[in-house]
Amino acid sequence: MMSEWLFLAASAAEPVQETSKPSPFGSPLVLIAVIFAIFWFLILRPQKKREQRRREMLVGIRKNDEVVTTGGIYGKVRDVSDDTIILEVDSRSGQTLKVTKGSISRVLSPDQAGDDTGEKG
Repeated sequence: MMSEWLFLAASAAEPVQETSKPSPFGSPLVLIAVIFAIFWFLILRPQKKREQRRREMLVGIRKNDEVVTTGGIYGKVRDVSDDTIILEVDSRSGQTLKVTKGSISRVLSPDQAGDDTGEKG
């Protein structure tokens, strides 16, 4: 019984050594900041750049531009207002559509713009 007490007293007197190594990042807050920075550069920053290019494209739409809507409709811009656009979808009959600017997915370059009906020849 006495030897057990001596053993416990001796083990309590010895300092406990930690075997774990300190984190190379210092504290968990630094690790969280690093993860946020990676998230920012891989996801948020490119998304903001795409949105900025889209806004510039929508502001730059002018009369007679060839555009494609998000629904896949090709047309020629006949009139532009603050938030709507009048598209001529058939040049033969003069049929037009009124769409919001946000529904324009892209502006076609002159070499991509062709016959509005999609027919060849």
